[in-house]
Amino acid sequence: MNLITTYAPGRAELLGNHTDYNEGFVLAIAVDRGTTVRGQTRNDRTIHLHTYELDKTEVIALDQLSSQKVAPWSRYILGVVDQFRRNELPVEGFEMEISSNLPLGAGLSSSASVENATLLFLVKAFGAHLKPIQMAHLAQMAEHDFVGVRCGLLDQVTLAHEQGETCHVHRLPHL
Repeated sequence: MNLITTYAPGRAELLGNHTDYNEGFVLAIAVDRGTTVRGQTRNDRTIHLHTYELDKTEVIALDQLSSQKVAPWSRYILGVVDQFRRNELPVEGFEMEISSNLPLGAGLSSSASVENATLLFLVKAFGAHLKPIQMAHLAQMAEHDFVGVRCGLLDQVTLAHEQGETCHVHRLPHL
């Protein structure tokens, strides 16, 4: 099994605070801090997660995945796994270590960062083919359906593109 490492930055809002989910204009940029995930696939259908910053571990069978059965911190990662399953994308057991230098709750999109790093990991590990906008929608739906947060799409769209890519003012669809 090959070790897979992915990274997704946090983001800062320059324009459009809370307008993305109200059909407004937004302008955001990736920041120089983010989330790194490292891991590998497993030969069983078990998911093993560990976060360094919280020093917590979560282990769950893929077939038993439910937001009520897991710790709140792991819902952002497992919500992405749930979206892969709901959308019939390939996913099996894996182990992952998560580390981030984004301050939690500071408005730099730590949740979207961990979701996008997870998406990139799953794409590499299991061979799914997704465009950045598809990844953004999966991350948003992970928050809606598994975490219980009715977020807009600004964070996920900004972070679904590679760090350093030019950002433009976008009018996002009301979802």
